[in-house]
Amino acid sequence: MLQAIRLAGPDGLATNEAAIQVFNSRQYGNRILKQALEQGYIVRERMPRSEGGHYYIINKLTPAGDKLLQELSMNNNA
Repeated sequence: MLQAIRLAGPDGLATNEAAIQVFNSRQYGNRILKQALEQGYIVRERMPRSEGGHYYIINKLTPAGDKLLQELSMNNNA
């Protein structure tokens, strides 16, 4: 999940898009995103829809999340 958010770039990745893209499950994906948020690996921002009404959530990687991915990458290359 963190890798997908990193690949999305600085604009982040919408919650539903991340959940479906990575796990093909909104429910499980949302659970993983909540854990990543609680552990400080991501931040979430509310974004208004252009047509008004409800908002959507964008997930962005924190420095701690980026550091974790770098550490995992180094361990895989060792």
